[in-house]
Amino acid sequence: MVKMLTITKKGQTTIPVEVRQFMGLPAEGGSIVLSIDPETNVCTLHPVPSFEAISAYASQFIPPGTPPLLNVRQYINENRTW
Repeated sequence: MVKMLTITKKGQTTIPVEVRQFMGLPAEGGSIVLSIDPETNVCTLHPVPSFEAISAYASQFIPPGTPPLLNVRQYINENRTW
């Protein structure tokens, strides 16, 4: 898919609806990461997954009934094996 984008006087542009749908971005409020390869000047857009999407993915690896991890540093200190 190739789309031509126009840059406004303020340096802004709009991501076409077809691209937003293809990337799975919400109508508004979504986030993307723009990466630029300095050697080729190629720009790449990556959607940033929502907290809900990350949580849903991670929950498939957590057994039911596992208490929530509220303090990561404490957990690491208590369970460190090295």
